[in-house]
Amino acid sequence: MCLAFEQIEKMAEERGRVIGEKQGELRGERRGEKRGKIRGENQFAALTEKLLTSSRTEDLLRATKDREYRKKLYKEYGLL
Repeated sequence: MCLAFEQIEKMAEERGRVIGEKQGELRGERRGEKRGKIRGENQFAALTEKLLTSSRTEDLLRATKDREYRKKLYKEYGLL
């Protein structure tokens, strides 16, 4: 009977460990997503400032719609 309790206890510990790992993964993913979002916002804000300072409003407008063009501008201004 004692062996059965030990097995149940081990199974419960393993289940708890797996659940804990999953929770940790989710927490890490959320942190990473939040950091990535902030970084992207800061990057686009810097690009916006540079384009406006250079009177390149048409390029800014295009950058809001064209991802590849936006990446080109990031490289041009050393923001990547």
